[in-house]
Amino acid sequence: MQKFKKICEKEIGDFIKKIKNTDKNLEEFRMDNCEYFLFFEDDNPIAYAIIGKESDEYFLYDFFVKKEERFRNVGTNFMKNIFEELSKNNVDEFYLKSWGNNKYFFLRNGFIEENGKIFIKDLMMSKKRQKEGMFGTIVSIVVNIFLSILKIMFGIIGKSHGLIADGIHSFSDVITSVVILFTLKIASKPADNEHPYGHGQAESIAGNMVGVILIITAVQLIIENIKYLVVGKDKTVPEGITIIIVVIAIIIKFILYKYKMNMAIKLNNDAILADAKDHKSDVISSIGVLVGILLAIKFSPIFDILTGILVAILIGREGIEVVIHTSNKIMDEQEKKFISSIEEIVENTAKVYNIHNIFMKRSGDKVYLAFHMRVNENMSVTESHFIVDEVMIKIKNKYKFVEDIIIHVDPLREKI
Repeated sequence: MQKFKKICEKEIGDFIKKIKNTDKNLEEFRMDNCEYFLFFEDDNPIAYAIIGKESDEYFLYDFFVKKEERFRNVGTNFMKNIFEELSKNNVDEFYLKSWGNNKYFFLRNGFIEENGKIFIKDLMMSKKRQKEGMFGTIVSIVVNIFLSILKIMFGIIGKSHGLIADGIHSFSDVITSVVILFTLKIASKPADNEHPYGHGQAESIAGNMVGVILIITAVQLIIENIKYLVVGKDKTVPEGITIIIVVIAIIIKFILYKYKMNMAIKLNNDAILADAKDHKSDVISSIGVLVGILLAIKFSPIFDILTGILVAILIGREGIEVVIHTSNKIMDEQEKKFISSIEEIVENTAKVYNIHNIFMKRSGDKVYLAFHMRVNENMSVTESHFIVDEVMIKIKNKYKFVEDIIIHVDPLREKI
C-alpha cells in the first residue's frame, strides 16, 4: 500500500540515503525554509520531494523516485499527493527550480511552460469549488426553509391549495439541497486506489436523485389536487394576502435561480445545476399559483386546484429532464463536438497519421480520455513516446478539465 508523509528536517537525510542508496552527507539535503515529503510502499520509502519558499513563491527543489519504481505510476501518484497537501496549506501555484530530463513528466502532470519557467497553478481550484458550492447550497437551504414555512402558513390562512402545494415543493427543495451538501463533500475527495477516477461522479448521482425527488413531488401534488377536484371539498376562494406572498416568493426564487445557475456553469457541477433547475421550476410553479389565485378570486375556486395540477406537471417535466441529463453523464455519453476537437489536435500533430477509438469518461468536473493513434511502424518506442507526450500536453493545455489520457499507439503498416 502506498502512503504519503510529511517529515521533519532531521529525518530527511537518512531517508534520502535509503532511497538513493547514497553515502552523501545528509547536510547536503537540508535547506532553509523547506518542507520535506516522502512516499512509501509498505513502509519502505520509495520517493521524496523537497519544496521551499523564496519571497512569496514556492519552488520544487528536488523530486526523486527510486529507479525500479518509476514504471508503476509512482511519480504521478506522489505528485498528486503533493498537490493535495499544498492546496490544504493555501498554496495555489509553485515552480520548478530545475527539471533536467524530466520536463515532459511535469508537463504531463499539469505543469505549464511559459517564458522559460515551468510551473503549476490553480492547485486550490478543487477546494475553492467545494467551498463556493457548499456556501451556495447552504443559502438554498435557508431560503427554502423560509419560503416553505411562509407559503404553507399563508396557504392555510389564505385558503389556497395552490400555495400550499408550492410550499410543499419548496420543502422538498430543502431535502435536495441537504443531499447536495453531503455530495459536495464526497465529490471533493481526491482519487484513491479504490476510486482511480476520483469521487466526482457523486455530483451526477446527486443530480439524478434531485430529479427523482422532483418527479415524486409532482406525482404527489397531482394526486392531492385531483382528490380535491373529484371530492369537491374545500373549494374556497383564496384570500388576497396569498397574492402578496406568491409575488415575494417569485422574486426571491428568481434571484436564487440566477445565482445557482451561474454557479453551476462556473463550477461545472451537475448537482448544483439540478438544484438551479429546481429553483427554476419553483419560479414557474409560483407564477402558475399566482395566475390560479387571481382566476380563483375573479371567477371560480376551481382554478386554484387546476393550477396546482398544472404546476405539478411542470415540476415533473423538469424532474424528467434532470434525470435524463444526469443519467447521460453517469453513462458517459460522448460529446461529439469535444471528440471532434480532440481528433483535430491529434491529427495536426507531426508524424501522427490518424486517431480512432476515442472514449471519454466524466467524473465531476474532470474528463478522462482514451484513444488509439497510428504512427509509422518503423518508429522507435522512444520517438513514439515523445509524440504521445506532445499530444497529451497539447490536449491538457487546451482543456484544463482533462485529468488524464491513455493513448494506445498503433503501427501504420506499409504491407499487410
